[in-house]
Amino acid sequence: MITFTIGQARFVHRVAGVCIHESHVLLQRAESDDFWFLPGGRIEIMESSEAAIKREMREELKLEGDVQVERLLWVVENLFIDDNGGTPTHELGLYYLVSFAANSELYDTGKTHMAIEDTGAFADEPITFALRWFLLEALDDIRLYPTFLRAALRNLPANAQHIVHQDD
Repeated sequence: MITFTIGQARFVHRVAGVCIHESHVLLQRAESDDFWFLPGGRIEIMESSEAAIKREMREELKLEGDVQVERLLWVVENLFIDDNGGTPTHELGLYYLVSFAANSELYDTGKTHMAIEDTGAFADEPITFALRWFLLEALDDIRLYPTFLRAALRNLPANAQHIVHQDD
């Protein structure tokens, strides 16, 4: 996974999947967190970002079918202080519009889905995630990071955009 520390700060190279269905977006939250974010994960060295988002979605969501990568939406330089340790973090994220097989049970917008990160660095101490569909019009009412997503998810760009974002 491409993540490293320089001094007191951390760098993370991440991919995220934006899945929109019936005016809802799929978000995830670790059991130990009180905020939501897009599903995805860290890119591995010598792995393309498109291969990484497919792998991360299949691993965490235990998908039987393939993940369809539609297109790149955003390249995001996300600068923030990590909630878990107060670590200054510089995250370079590639956000892709994705979809699942038409008959995927993940498209049930009335259900909370559970996922487990139990591979790679988390094989010894798996992390459990809840995944839920949120109405796009209700995103202002939830704690979602990065915060630019509250507005951006309602108006997806026609072409990939570069965003520099800092959450306080």
